[in-house]
Amino acid sequence: MYTHTSTYIHTPTAPSCDAGSLKASHTQMVHVIFPHHANTSGITFGGQIMSWMETAGQIAASRFNRSPRAVLVSVDNLSFREPTHMGDMVYIVAKVSASYTTSVETVVSVYKGKGMELVHCNSAFMTFANIDGETGKSKSVPKADATTAEEMALVSTAWHRRKIRIDQVQKLRRPENMNEQ
Repeated sequence: MYTHTSTYIHTPTAPSCDAGSLKASHTQMVHVIFPHHANTSGITFGGQIMSWMETAGQIAASRFNRSPRAVLVSVDNLSFREPTHMGDMVYIVAKVSASYTTSVETVVSVYKGKGMELVHCNSAFMTFANIDGETGKSKSVPKADATTAEEMALVSTAWHRRKIRIDQVQKLRRPENMNEQ
């Protein structure tokens, strides 16, 4: 059975960055698509890409929180714009885009190498809860420290994205929607 996997995780900031630093959360992963990652048409399984995205988002959230217990609680608007194929190099970039009381939102993007250029394949916002390893309960997270214009834009629009997520969950929990599932 073919089980080779090629993964490279790059964390470009020094471990001495303060908790709450959006820069400290920046994580990059590189994967090569091998046969066990793809279907019979040679296109990467969507679930494989999602798994790598979750891993990158979890690392970013853990680095931001300075805590290894970041648990995925939601994924927003994941769509596959461009397929990746067997043999492609896939680059996954994740960073924290906002922090709340006990959770952080990450933005995770996937690119594939096409010669010397990168082609954007998909992106999603993923929310991770910070969990205390001893008690298993939610644990507070640092306040996001946005320093660049891009970081400030992500943080300033985060509350709108959060409101949409909460509204969707509340709609699903209404009794009249329980029978539709």
